[in-house]
Amino acid sequence: MIEQPALFHTLPLSYLKVIKPCKGLYIESEYCMQNPEYAKYFQGTFCENIVLDCGVGLDASVAHLQSFVLGDRDWAVKYYDLIDRLSPDLAVAPDVLGNGLVTRRNFELYTELSPVKTPWMYVIQGKTIAEAEAEITWALSAPNVYVVGFPRVVHYYGSNYSSSEELGQIRIKLISKYLSLFKEAAIAVHVLGLNSYDELRFVAKHGLSCDSRLASLLATAGLKVDGKRPLNRPQGLKVDMLHDCSVETLELIDENVYALECIFRDGICQ
Repeated sequence: MIEQPALFHTLPLSYLKVIKPCKGLYIESEYCMQNPEYAKYFQGTFCENIVLDCGVGLDASVAHLQSFVLGDRDWAVKYYDLIDRLSPDLAVAPDVLGNGLVTRRNFELYTELSPVKTPWMYVIQGKTIAEAEAEITWALSAPNVYVVGFPRVVHYYGSNYSSSEELGQIRIKLISKYLSLFKEAAIAVHVLGLNSYDELRFVAKHGLSCDSRLASLLATAGLKVDGKRPLNRPQGLKVDMLHDCSVETLELIDENVYALECIFRDGICQ
C-alpha cells in the first residue's frame, strides 16, 4: 500500500537516467509498453512508494474491457504482466470516462481475476454528481476498496469553471464532503493530477496523496513552479516521457520537482 501523505511525480526517461529518484514515482503503463527501457528503470528494489497507472484515456463507447488500447485484446494481460514485473505499491484499475457503473464492473473484474497481490485504486467516475456520489457510497461499503482516486477533469465536476484554479476548488469541495467518511472506513484518497497549487496544499494538509507531471510539463514550456502565483498551466501542452530532453530542460524539471516538494512539505506543516 502507498505511504501518505505523498506527492508522486511522472518523469521522463531521460530525467530518470540522470537524476535517478527512488521514491514517490507515478508510472504510466503506456510508456512502459512502448519502450522496454522505460519499464526496466522501475524494475528492482531501489524504487519505493510507486503507483502504476493504466495510462489510458478510456471512453464510455468502449464496449468490452479487453479492447482498452486501440483494439488490443491482450491489453489486460499485458497490464497484469507489467504489474508483476514492476511490483508497484498500488495499481490503478482501468476506469471508463463518464461511466461509473462500468468502471465499478472493471474494478470488480480486475480485483477478482488478478494474478498479482498488488492492491488496486478505484477511480470515481460518472457523468453527473449523483452518479459519482453513488460510486463513492459503494466504495465506502466495498470490502476490497482501499484507495479511491478522484480524476483531474471529469464530467461530474460540471462546466461552470473558467480556469484550472476554479476546477481545483470544485474537486477540493467534493473530496472535503466525504473526507471524514473515507477516513472512518480506512480508505486512502488519491488526487489524480493537479489543477492548482491549492490542491497540492489541500492534499498535504489532510494527509492524502496526489500525482503530477507538472514539473516536466512546465519545464517543457520553459516555466518554473511558483506557488505564490496561480498555476500557469499551458493549454494543450503535452510531455513525451520517452523523448530526450535538453540539459536545460532537465535542470528546470529538477528545479520544479524541488519547488513542488517544498510547497507540499509546507502544506503538511500548516
